Amino acid sequence: VGNMGYGGNEVKATGGFANLKIKPWKNAWFNIMAGVDDPEDDNLAIGEIIKNEKGSANVYYSWVDGKVITSLEVGVMNTYYKTAGPEDKRQGIHYQFTVFVPFG
Repeated sequence: VGNMGYGGNEVKATGGFANLKIKPWKNAWFNIMAGVDDPEDDNLAIGEIIKNEKGSANVYYSWVDGKVITSLEVGVMNTYYKTAGPEDKRQGIHYQFTVFVPFG
């Protein structure tokens, strides 16, 4: 049961999230992620979200024995809205580069 962007009404939904981490080398690893949130459309009004889909992948590299870590991520999010006609799909793509400097 969720209420993320559904106008205050209780909405039943199905979905899930999966993450796969691959570490082929000591200093580098990869993550592949996917998720979906699919509420029951019958109780939703026109203009409300009927499904979210998310997929992303990233790569990390550890420099100087873990004192500096860099990562690059690419992700796609599809959001579908209920309309009187065909569903309205909107897509967002993000790119992110990060530098971690652990303290401690």
